[in-house]
Formats: sequence, C-alpha cells, structure tokens
Amino acid sequence: MPPGAGLRHLAFHPSGSHAYIFGELGPTVTVCPWDAADDVLEPARTAPLFPDGTDEAVSPSAPVISPDGRRLWVAVRGTDTDTDTITVLALDATGEHAEPVASVPCGGRWPRDLVLHPSGTRLYAAVAANGRSGNVTWLDQDSATGVPQHAGSPPVPAGNSVVVV
Repeated sequence: MPPGAGLRHLAFHPSGSHAYIFGELGPTVTVCPWDAADDVLEPARTAPLFPDGTDEAVSPSAPVISPDGRRLWVAVRGTDTDTDTITVLALDATGEHAEPVASVPCGGRWPRDLVLHPSGTRLYAAVAANGRSGNVTWLDQDSATGVPQHAGSPPVPAGNSVVVV
C-alpha cells in the first residue's frame, strides 16, 4: 500500500475476488484483487471516496458491501458535521472498479459502525455508534441507486456498534 495511507478498514467483495481497503489519512479506497490460492492481496487501483473530489483528511469506518456486490457503503468521520457522512460507491460486475456515487449525512456525529439489514434495504449507522452524538440512525435505501435516506434516529447514549438479530 502507498506509504502514509493509514490503513483502517478492509471489506471483501461477496465473490471473494477483491478487497477494498480504506485509509485514515486520505479520502480514498484501494481496490485489491485477491488470489486465495496464493494468499496474495495486491493493490490495483485507488478511487476517491467522495463524488465531488473532496480531499480533506477524514476517517472512514465500517465498510459494508451489498450481498449482490453492486454497492459499497462506508461511514466517514469528518472534521465537521458536514463531513460525517455515508458514502455510496458503485461496484462494477467484476468488483474491480469502485466509483463514488453519493455522499449523504449520516444522521449524527462521528459514525463508528455501519450495518446492512439482512433485507438489504436499510442501513444502520451507530453514531457513538454515532460516537459524539449518542444515537443510532437508520437509513432506507433507494433500490435503484443504493443512496440511503435518513428514516429515523433514536437516542442511544453509549452505543458503539449495531447488531441486527
């Protein structure tokens, strides 16, 4: 990986063919083909995390990939309330390319966890699970674009993660 990337999180494509690595020191995702037979993960391409080209220091957390491998969501902790977001990336059929589609408010401050409901239609963001606002936000997704939209947010003063049972 590039020096100074500040590796933070990794998520595998459902096919097992690629991994997506997020760094803390830059708003990017690195796509890495995975060769399970040789146990090799190689960086192939890096994509921006934000569709508008924002280049400020942010802290990605909790990437989630849709079961069909078409969407990748990542909670992003920023330097102010405008950059505490959930970013949506579209993945191509092979998983080789990640393209930022949208970045929407996460519904709180400092999102720590992001979970996809088993139905694939709703995301839950833990915001302490929104670390500085003490709530859990749920966001319903547009089925065509994968872009989430705020749907509710109960207070959860000391939550750190979300588990769907």
